[in-house]
This record gives sequence, structure tokens and C-alpha cells, in this order.
Amino acid sequence: MFKQKERDQQEIAQDVLMREVSEDLRAQQLKEFWAKYGKLIYSLVLLIIISTVAFEGYKTWRMNVRLNESDIYEQAVLYSVGGQTEKALAEYAKLENAHTDYKYLAQLRIAGVLFDQDKNEQALSILDQVRQDQSVPEELRAIAAFGFVSHQIDTADPSQLQVILNPYLTPGNAWYGSAAELSALLFVREGKKTAALKLLTDARSNGTIPEQVRQRLEVLQTILEK
Repeated sequence: MFKQKERDQQEIAQDVLMREVSEDLRAQQLKEFWAKYGKLIYSLVLLIIISTVAFEGYKTWRMNVRLNESDIYEQAVLYSVGGQTEKALAEYAKLENAHTDYKYLAQLRIAGVLFDQDKNEQALSILDQVRQDQSVPEELRAIAAFGFVSHQIDTADPSQLQVILNPYLTPGNAWYGSAAELSALLFVREGKKTAALKLLTDARSNGTIPEQVRQRLEVLQTILEK
């Protein structure tokens, strides 16, 4: 009985010793690990914190920039509607280096003002730059392209204008109807009335064409069929 108790005490003592050794070993390993990787871990944690703060700051900055540029654009539009053309142009010019799409909207507006002033070459130059700039959103490039074509529908080389319209003449394309309308007018100018009528018929039968555009195509087709 006494010997059994003594063995139990010895086993307990061994277990305690082993735990102490294991803890010391883990402590030493942890110390060595931290000495080797501690700075890297700290740097990564710091980087994550900085990145999070920077991203939140960027979102705030972006929102403030958008609001500011929106205010400038709206003021320019108000000047333009009120007939204060020079003030409008001055406001639009402030958006030349804008960080948002108001930069391109302003350029389209400036082109419109220049057309009103019969400064067609300057206006066309702006539209040409916008339509070819791949950094510009697709819908704004399309507007610039159609403006560029429509203001030269009776003067520029029809084949060159057609090249500009061709990317939009795919059924299902959001701009298919408008492109078909302009393309039909180019066909008429070249004496290709049959081709113009076929294009208008095909476009009108496309289910993705907005109703307003479909009505314009119908009117144009009716005129050509007379």
C-alpha cells in the first residue's frame, strides 16, 4: 500500500516535471519564433490597419470629390440654361482634370455650346477625342460617337462615318437603334435606299429597341417609302 502511494507520488512528480519542461520548451520556442518573425507579423498587422484606414479615407475623399464636382457641373448647366454661356464654359473648364465622369460630361456639354456658336471644328475635335478615349465609360463614348457622326451626316465621307457606327450595329447592343437610324441616313446619302429600308425594318423588329427610338425609325422608314 505504501509502495503504491509512493509510486503514485513519483508519477505525479514526473508529470509535473514534464509539464514544466514542456512549458519551458514552448516558451523558448515561442521566444525564438517571435524573435524571428515578430517584426514581420507586426508589420503585416500595421499594414492591414493602415490599409483599412486608408480605404475608408479614400471612400470619404471620393464622396467629397464627387459631391464637389457634381456641384460645379450643376452650376454650369444652370448658367447654360440661363443663357450665360461664358460663365457656363468657365465652370465646365474647372472639370478638365476632374476625378469622376463629370470630366467627360463637361466635355460633351462644351462641345454642345461650341456647336451653338458655330465653332464646329472645335466641337468635333472634342467629340472625336472622347469617343476614342478607352478610359471614358462606354455610354459616354457612344454619345460622343453619335454626336460626331450626326453633325457631319451631310458633309463627311459616309464610309468613314459608317466605320464609327459599325460597332453599335449589332442586334442586342444598347445603341443599336440609334446607330441604325444614322446608318440609314448615310445609306440614303449614298443612294442606297433599299439597304436603308432593310436596316430600318430589321432594327424596328428588334425587341431591345427603346420605344422612342422605334417610333423615330418608323417615321424615317415611312418617309423613305414614299
